[in-house]
Amino acid sequence: MVWAQGTGTGKATVFAAPAGGGHARAWHTGVLDTPFAAGGLLVWREAEGAHTRPAALSLRDGRPAALPAPVAALRDIRALVSDGGTWAWVEGETEPRLMVWRAGEARPPWAAVTSSPAADGMDQLRIAGRLVTWRTPETSYALDPGVGSYARITPPYGYTAADGNALVLAYSLGNAKTAGARAVIQVVDVARLPALPRCG
Repeated sequence: MVWAQGTGTGKATVFAAPAGGGHARAWHTGVLDTPFAAGGLLVWREAEGAHTRPAALSLRDGRPAALPAPVAALRDIRALVSDGGTWAWVEGETEPRLMVWRAGEARPPWAAVTSSPAADGMDQLRIAGRLVTWRTPETSYALDPGVGSYARITPPYGYTAADGNALVLAYSLGNAKTAGARAVIQVVDVARLPALPRCG
């Protein structure tokens, strides 16, 4: 088990405890956001001087690990997510862009979503099977990088969560801002979904 815990000094420490029990060990301390597993790596964004950069440790032994070159070169991105094969992040403050790169691809990272309502305030990136999902202040979207298409996937103010091929959709039936709305949670197996139609 691996987790990050605040130190009370503006920093956090990444701890790891053996699966069968035992004492937790401190792996790393810094000004960092919530770590996530990406294949065999534990990855997070960390402040370094006036900038932030991605950093990683091996989940096997906690030693510093190399990130793929296109990811290691990133600075000052707003969000980062990966399952170890697909990497997605948001760059740009005034004109955010969802960038995608897949391990083994010869082409450089590409802007999958730019200058549309789907890009306004995008945050909460997730990887669900072959899909990249995110939320805006209004709703949630999913991108199918294999075809380069994206679509809105929840009614207004809906959320998503992901674990492997499982995509969780949480939204309200009726006006989400009224007492009469009914909460709905659905779990979808992404592997069983058809591909999104190609744009254009």
